[in-house]
Amino acid sequence: MLKPVLKSVVLLFIVQLAFCSVSNSDAQQSEMSSAPSLQEDEDTECLQQIRNLLSPGYIKELLQVYMNSGKGINQLGNQYQCETKDNNLEHVTLQIYESNSGFTIFGFGMCSPKECNTPESFSTLTAFIDKQFRAADPDSTLKARMVNPKLHSTSLSAGAVIMILIIAFLVLLWIAGIIVAYTKIGDKFCESREETKIYERKSKWALALYSFNPFSNLNKIVTVDTEGDKTLWVLNGVRVFSMAWVIIGHSFSFIITTAISNFQSLDLMFDTFQFGIIGGGTFAVDSFFWLSGFLTFYIITSKMYAKKELKSVGGFIMLYVHRFLRLIFPLAFIQFFGMFLMRYFGSGPFYWQAWNFMNQNCSTYWWSNLVFINNFVPWSAQSACMGWFWYLANDFQFFAVSPFIIMAYCYNRKMAYIICFILVIISMGLNGVITAIHNVNPMTQARDYDAFSLMYTKPWTRMGPYFLGAVFGFSYFELTMREVYIDLGYTTFNKLYSYLRDSRATSLALAFIGVAITAIFCFPLGSYFNECGNMFDTSLPSNCWGYFPSVLFNTLSRVSFVFGLSLLLLPTFVNRLRIIRGLLCNELFVVLARLSYIAYLLHPIVIFWNYFDAKQGVYASTHDLWFFGIGSVIVTYLLTIPFTLLCEAPFMNLEKYLLMPFKKKQQATKDSFNYIGESQLIQNETADGDEEEPTLVLKKFD
Repeated sequence: MLKPVLKSVVLLFIVQLAFCSVSNSDAQQSEMSSAPSLQEDEDTECLQQIRNLLSPGYIKELLQVYMNSGKGINQLGNQYQCETKDNNLEHVTLQIYESNSGFTIFGFGMCSPKECNTPESFSTLTAFIDKQFRAADPDSTLKARMVNPKLHSTSLSAGAVIMILIIAFLVLLWIAGIIVAYTKIGDKFCESREETKIYERKSKWALALYSFNPFSNLNKIVTVDTEGDKTLWVLNGVRVFSMAWVIIGHSFSFIITTAISNFQSLDLMFDTFQFGIIGGGTFAVDSFFWLSGFLTFYIITSKMYAKKELKSVGGFIMLYVHRFLRLIFPLAFIQFFGMFLMRYFGSGPFYWQAWNFMNQNCSTYWWSNLVFINNFVPWSAQSACMGWFWYLANDFQFFAVSPFIIMAYCYNRKMAYIICFILVIISMGLNGVITAIHNVNPMTQARDYDAFSLMYTKPWTRMGPYFLGAVFGFSYFELTMREVYIDLGYTTFNKLYSYLRDSRATSLALAFIGVAITAIFCFPLGSYFNECGNMFDTSLPSNCWGYFPSVLFNTLSRVSFVFGLSLLLLPTFVNRLRIIRGLLCNELFVVLARLSYIAYLLHPIVIFWNYFDAKQGVYASTHDLWFFGIGSVIVTYLLTIPFTLLCEAPFMNLEKYLLMPFKKKQQATKDSFNYIGESQLIQNETADGDEEEPTLVLKKFD
């Protein structure tokens, strides 16, 4: 339906030029009398410019109008060549958008005189297109609009000004932190500076400023201790590869937000092996849940099992306060950065409307992200602010119940395992039931708003991988503490670990089974597009796999994928599978894992920034999008460094220096697990950033 309409638009624009050159009023009796007239009685500047273009002396300019305007669906023309200094032309776009959401579906670039590029001048066009949509479908929510980026105000909003002031203030704190580090300002005594650690000789206010020192914080990020135990370094590799998978997958899926020039041949992109890999990228999020469950349960259990120190009310409260503080500052900073500043970073034909669409719900629901209930408020995922933040809400909610299960483990290990398995089974069952009731397709595509809200973002359907990770976190605790606690030496998991340690063949077989299970559930999602078309074609049925296959797949897929991942990683915990360990235990992954929390928050903004600012329609092909996805991974991780130094590392230090008692602060540099209940592995981060004995520190990523 859209293609004939847009062809009519091209024809109508030509007709409008011709009509406007006529000064009589006979054209007012045309068959389009129900729409606004194409004939203007008033001799406006726009009409004068159009008459000039149609005169013999302006053939060059008229040719430039034609060459730099679009020729079809999502053909945006050439904005740069249209707006050269030696002409009076300006580039605008005709956009077809969904009126309920404001989402732009198609675009058409037009190079025309500056005097004509106002919404009022093109009211005839938009009224005509709206009429065509209503004639084809009375219930249609599609409408047309003319967009001229030059008409939008470039003055800074109040929110933008506040964000700039916050960034400037943080940079000033950087400078203050450097001054405190390299001078005697804030010293409590005059002993040798070389022999005294900074957190011992500086007063609290000086430590607060030192927390923002970018040099010491950057040193913590890039310094890797190679002398300590590297058993869990494999998790750094899993995290980084999973994050890259997410970023590349979003590079493919987010292309729907921009003008795709080869829209009609888009199906060819899905019929490739490379896209089959991308189709399974949805499971990368489940690997994050698994990692979070594994590390949270392993670390907190290591603290609670012996000392029972977190069983007091105060201990539990501080556990949640600590978790909240570690998450909230980067989340809030990046959310408000995206809401208020990113709209000034581009000028593409789609840029302004695209960022308005992305942030249209943030004025209402920005607060729900900050209290980690954005997977419930708003209920519809379509109405969310910064929709990718749903993961953080789920992870925080899973963490909220974790200490109670760990307490049960300290008293009755079997009971804790049973609770975890019950939660996993409930999650699988609910996925199947919701699929059966609502006929949810296996891909849960972006157009399936109801299914996305019911299944993709809700904790009851995503908790399976987290609590399966908890089971293996318990198992690793039993492995590491089997010589400390006699009762842990003969558990079922320790018997399995012992068998894997003694049998190379068994380790290889287990790893092979794990890879096979993940592949079984990963690659069918890529083939789904080959069989069922693509996510953009709304004429296709929402679920073409059939009722039973979809129920079975959605019931088993997420938990089965992370179970396969677990089988692959188990032998590495007893130093088997050296090839896998060599791949995943690279020192570079230790550094990149420290940046992964910011990378998750930031990467959609990087992708949208590139797509929204495109001056021409994007040609979508598997080859091009793979290169763009890899580039997005690199750019995202490069940008995480300044963002980490601005909004994450300083506030981690503030919590450590100001909230932690002095004795615990000293112990933090020696304790193998000085940050309780976090979800990311980091090596050699000490309390003051100076060289210390090898330590294992756990830091947040979700």
